[in-house]
Amino acid sequence: MECPVCKSITTDPEQKKCAECSTDLEIFRIIETLEKRAHKQNKRISLLAFSLIFLVVAAAVFYYFFLNFNLSKGKDDATTISKQHIEIEYLNNEKQLLTSSLVELRNEVQVLTEKLKKAESQKVVAEPSKPKPTPKEIIHVVKRGESLQRIAKKYYGNSDEYQRIMKDNNIKNANSITIGQKLKIIAPVTE
Repeated sequence: MECPVCKSITTDPEQKKCAECSTDLEIFRIIETLEKRAHKQNKRISLLAFSLIFLVVAAAVFYYFFLNFNLSKGKDDATTISKQHIEIEYLNNEKQLLTSSLVELRNEVQVLTEKLKKAESQKVVAEPSKPKPTPKEIIHVVKRGESLQRIAKKYYGNSDEYQRIMKDNNIKNANSITIGQKLKIIAPVTE
């Protein structure tokens, strides 16, 4: 403890008088203890006062909002009920429209089913269709004096079909074929 008169510090808490100035330290310890207790009580009183004020404000706010909420809820409920009645009317009208549409569709299905039954009873057995023949591939060996136009005339009956032979054999220049070259000819299908 520090001596309030000479400001010297005493390390022994049991020492009753200051070693420097012989001041009675016991009284000052009692005063210090009382001050600490008073300070703690002031804190408690402040905390209690703050808590009380908080509770009063909270109760007032709760009462205000609870009262207003109940009043506005009643208004909102009436509005909501009115909107729901309008929506129910709309849905009932929609239901009636859909029901009448359903009846019409059932009638159409019945008429179409009867037509289908009549058509099946009058059905003529059709001949199975013949599969289309696949074209034949011929390998032609180029002879002396032949050109793509001549070869096209021989196989296709038209010399202008030489471009078809060029395409089937990836030939870029019609004049670049050689004797002995093998050409793929896709023969036309004849029935």
